[in-house]
Amino acid sequence: MIKINTEHLLGKSNPELRKIIARKVDGLRGKRVYNRNSGIIIVFVSDSVKKSAYGGALYKDKVALIERLEKVLENMRFKNLKPRKEKDKVTVLGYMNFTDTVDVDGRKKIVMVAIQIRKGGKYYYNLDAVDKA
Repeated sequence: MIKINTEHLLGKSNPELRKIIARKVDGLRGKRVYNRNSGIIIVFVSDSVKKSAYGGALYKDKVALIERLEKVLENMRFKNLKPRKEKDKVTVLGYMNFTDTVDVDGRKKIVMVAIQIRKGGKYYYNLDAVDKA
């Protein structure tokens, strides 16, 4: 189980947290991560973190997960395949959903990642974490 620590993020404002994400995203663009359980290679594309950085609530657990995103994606397990949505661009083929449990500051969290499969081998992901029941 991957262990994630959020102590270095305590007291940070949302603008500061977004800057941390932006720096991480800049370093991820074009990188590839091999998922050990499915055998696929996930390529980080330029729009791959916008939803995590600007959509929904921004909180230290999410930022800490994004900081360790490469390691998290390497170890996730394939859950299911979903068809493309009608509103998706024509380049979208569908979605591969992955899940794993991580330790965030001693608390177990279930992490779910949706990998958007695109023509040309590019993938878009949406990262979210929920408390483990």
